[in-house]
Amino acid sequence: MFAHWHTPVQPVNTLDAYRAEIRKAQAMGVDGFAYNVTPGLTNWNNTYRSRIDMLYQAASEVGDFYLFPSVDMCCSNDRNWIDTVMLYRYNDPARLRMDGLPVGQTWIGQNTAPSGTGSDPVAGWKGVLDAYAAKGKPIYFIPYFPPDNGFTQQTVNHVYDRFSYAHGLYNFAAFAEGDDQLAGVRQNTYYDVAADARGRDAMAGAAPVFNRHSGAEQFGNRIIGDFEGFHTWLEEWKGIVREQPRFVEVVTWNDYLEGTYIGGPYPGRLPSSSTGNDLNHAAYRKLAQYYIEWYTMDTQPTITNDTIAIAHRLHSKYAVASEDPLAKQRGWENVEDVLYGAVLLKKPAQVRLQSGNTSQTFDLTAGVHEVSMPFAEGTQRIALSRGGQIRLTATSSRSINNDITRYNFNYNTAWAAN
Repeated sequence: MFAHWHTPVQPVNTLDAYRAEIRKAQAMGVDGFAYNVTPGLTNWNNTYRSRIDMLYQAASEVGDFYLFPSVDMCCSNDRNWIDTVMLYRYNDPARLRMDGLPVGQTWIGQNTAPSGTGSDPVAGWKGVLDAYAAKGKPIYFIPYFPPDNGFTQQTVNHVYDRFSYAHGLYNFAAFAEGDDQLAGVRQNTYYDVAADARGRDAMAGAAPVFNRHSGAEQFGNRIIGDFEGFHTWLEEWKGIVREQPRFVEVVTWNDYLEGTYIGGPYPGRLPSSSTGNDLNHAAYRKLAQYYIEWYTMDTQPTITNDTIAIAHRLHSKYAVASEDPLAKQRGWENVEDVLYGAVLLKKPAQVRLQSGNTSQTFDLTAGVHEVSMPFAEGTQRIALSRGGQIRLTATSSRSINNDITRYNFNYNTAWAAN
């Protein structure tokens, strides 16, 4: 059970901050981080190597936490840089090992041969892995190599067959798509089916939300899809429990550029490129604990404590920003103006959502439930009652206000448990 750690955009890079994030991860059942490193050797030597050293030190000091590289092939195919990152700390006790081999991952690269290996990516990556093995440093290779023509069972099968030497494949793209909240759930299934049929491994993804508002270019101003509060997140965890892939990697722990983080938050510490992504996502961590325990033990846990949570955006999708140099994020029309709730109940209870001056009450049985209502400006709150007495409340730290200067389609969350 792992999470994607985005080295370039972590805003506070101190040993104390790293230890704190690792402890948060362990508290929800995460065993380690895949540390994403973007190109190239200059960035590595000047910045990223020292951050990775600190991450390894923090993991070692906290204990029982493991790390592995995720080489980001977004912008370079430089072989020297790839080798440097992939083999760095090869024998470190905190380097994750599977089947006796240190683990290595990429973020894309399925159509890019590492430099000096020819033009064929399939032969190129095999040559790189063979060279590592010849030096006595074989790698357990489980890259994110997405299909080129969209996700279907056939296209995922094709990638497994194309890179037949990879130990498995990772599904980083576990997002809602448009108004399809379950796209990522189906993708995880495709990987699991393909892996099982070939006797290989799958690494499922789970993503809470996506929110980027950093530039006008195609990928700089988008939300990808409507995650419906906790719905995509919970359905992905249900699928993971059902299918039991060998690995899971949360997308992501700390990508404050694209808003997929479940760590932090770091209000007031983010650059302007991460606008809107200082909101609290702690409820995603709390709700996932139940499913991670289920996945890890392969037995449904008994709910012994109540948990309540809410998620909401900060303004209506129809609100108009008075000072934003950028348009609304692409995909904004897919979202709904809704206050979302999720609860884990040890026995039946009444759950009340309050949005501004409006509210709605739900009579619920024991178990896991999602509830929702149209949102209104003002304070956002959830309360749990039994026998006419309020037992739990959670109030969002942010209200809804349609008088805005900048657009923000991220969620703020709040939770409480007994």
